[in-house]
Amino acid sequence: MSRERYGLHFYCPHVPAERLIYPKASAVQIYNLRQTRGIQIMSQDNSHFKRTLITAALPYANGPVHIGHLAGVYVPADIYARYLRLRGREVLFVCGSDEHGVPITLQAKKRGITPQEVVDQFHGIIKKSFEDFGISFDIYSRTSSKTHEETASAFFRKLYDDGKFSPDELINPHSKLSGATPVKRPTTHWYLPLNDYQDWLSKWILEEHKEWRPNVYGQCKSWLDMGLKPRAVSRDLSWGIPVPVEGAEGKVLYVWFDAPIGYISNTRELLPDSWETWWKDSSTRLIHFIGKDNIVFHCIVFPAMLKAEGSFILPDNVPSNEFLNLEGDKISTSKNWAVWLNEYLEDFPGKQDVLRYVLTANAPETKDNDFTWEDFKSRNNSELVAILGNFVNRAMVLTRKHFDGKVPAAELTDEDKEVLSKMREIREETARLLEDFHFRDAQRTAMELPRLGNKYLADLEPWKGTSTSVTLSVPPWSCPDWGISTSPTSSRGR
Repeated sequence: MSRERYGLHFYCPHVPAERLIYPKASAVQIYNLRQTRGIQIMSQDNSHFKRTLITAALPYANGPVHIGHLAGVYVPADIYARYLRLRGREVLFVCGSDEHGVPITLQAKKRGITPQEVVDQFHGIIKKSFEDFGISFDIYSRTSSKTHEETASAFFRKLYDDGKFSPDELINPHSKLSGATPVKRPTTHWYLPLNDYQDWLSKWILEEHKEWRPNVYGQCKSWLDMGLKPRAVSRDLSWGIPVPVEGAEGKVLYVWFDAPIGYISNTRELLPDSWETWWKDSSTRLIHFIGKDNIVFHCIVFPAMLKAEGSFILPDNVPSNEFLNLEGDKISTSKNWAVWLNEYLEDFPGKQDVLRYVLTANAPETKDNDFTWEDFKSRNNSELVAILGNFVNRAMVLTRKHFDGKVPAAELTDEDKEVLSKMREIREETARLLEDFHFRDAQRTAMELPRLGNKYLADLEPWKGTSTSVTLSVPPWSCPDWGISTSPTSSRGR
């Protein structure tokens, strides 16, 4: 029997009740089947959008991905993408490796290899880790691709030709390695005058997007209150996208400028003939999933770039999480204090969904949170096994034992109807929370369904052989209800 993923993607070795009857049904078909049984999903009104473009922050290709990255960006983004697909909406989920910048050149020099060799190594590790973990990107590409170079160069050139850049000087420059003040030499660089977009950004964010998370809104307001300043978009370096201007030899696009364009180039790589529908059509909803260290780039800098170019849509929401700590201390890549995803997958084969569940339960949505191995063990044993696993196992075993694995037909009692009514409430509340990016609360709410099912079975005690078929008609249907109300197997078969 193939593995089926339930809920927020943790493993449960049972088949949903609908699949016992309709084994070839897709996730969307099962959703429609549930709708015909009177279970509706409530959602906020985004009816003016025809499609949703989801981006996840590009991981920097100078090391593997760790659980802080997963909890902060990739698990919530994947939950949202899978949920929208299940609802039958048109969705594109885009990501890729960020492969330029000084840290990569420094690592290459230290190791005696080329920057390309550094990014090739870690891009491969990161991409495989995401695939093995089950993150359902529609594309995971990289910023060292030819498509990205063409896209970033064209973007820069459009702003250059339109006179959107301004000259400026470095403020308090110093060496990253020695701290010494560098000797000034004649050179030319280009700056994006963020100050020119101050008023527009203030209105767009502070007046038109008050629904953004408090941490996002607050950080943006802080930057705007301080006053925006021009920001360099080029630098003297040999590794990166060459500045596409005559006489700019030895200069590359600053990584903060070229990296977010990676969302566009990756979409263009996947859909060369229709990518503009996702980036230039106002009926597309753009959502950026990021960590709090990327708020200014995705809420102020990148929108200013898109506004300056003039033909792109802007993000409708930017769900940013805080940081995840490890056993009470900050995760540190330099000190190797982290749980690396590639190592977790090797040490805990087949346990992807346990980690997803625990990270979602501890999601740092409103403040920094902590991951501990004791909590990992406790949630696996006391929640996944004792609550969900127990309920699904009971329902399936009893149905198979007494009714040959088929859900029996029966007249519902008032007690059954009350249980089904509570199931609808749980599903509707779970959907509302998912729509509003409250993934931790959505998972907590969804777990109320197996709790409800366990109580229902405990009250009626069908294993004693005295209950009618009514008792066993509700729990089997509750199992797929739980899976469908959260985020089951992707409709694309993942």
